Amino acid sequence: MIGSQGFAGLIGEGRYREALAVLEREASREPAIAAIQADLLLQVGRASESVAIARRTLRTTRLPDVVAGHCHMVLGSCFRNSGALSAACEHFQKSIVLADRANNREQACWSHLRLMATIAEAYGGDSAFAIVPAVRRRVAQLGSPHATCALHAFVAEIETGSSAEPVGNLRFR
Repeated sequence: MIGSQGFAGLIGEGRYREALAVLEREASREPAIAAIQADLLLQVGRASESVAIARRTLRTTRLPDVVAGHCHMVLGSCFRNSGALSAACEHFQKSIVLADRANNREQACWSHLRLMATIAEAYGGDSAFAIVPAVRRRVAQLGSPHATCALHAFVAEIETGSSAEPVGNLRFR
């Protein structure tokens, strides 16, 4: 069994390669561990392996919603990174629904943040600004300084990069 305290610590410190090495040594067949492994593989640049594990995990019977949601979040990130933005949006939306059903606020929040950024990239800043109030509520409910920082960074990115319109026109229409 993987020591969750030490393992979570590695991930929390951004030591993804070390955390992945622990997972690969353990060779667990637990779907929750496979979802984490898929996420870590994506973090270290092994996207094709990440997609394969996430898809295989999603085929597991009686998969808990929280695990399925995590897999969809990983797939959404993989698709976004490869430029398949419509598919990424679909996976982030599935992740949000599953995380909500599992009452996992953190996963729902991060999936919603990623959905907002992907919408901006795919459809423009105005489309992304339509969901900012919902994302802001999720971030406030979560109370995470990391999520708050991400929200501000994504909104700034949307304002400056995803629209051909002047920044001042985006907020005050």
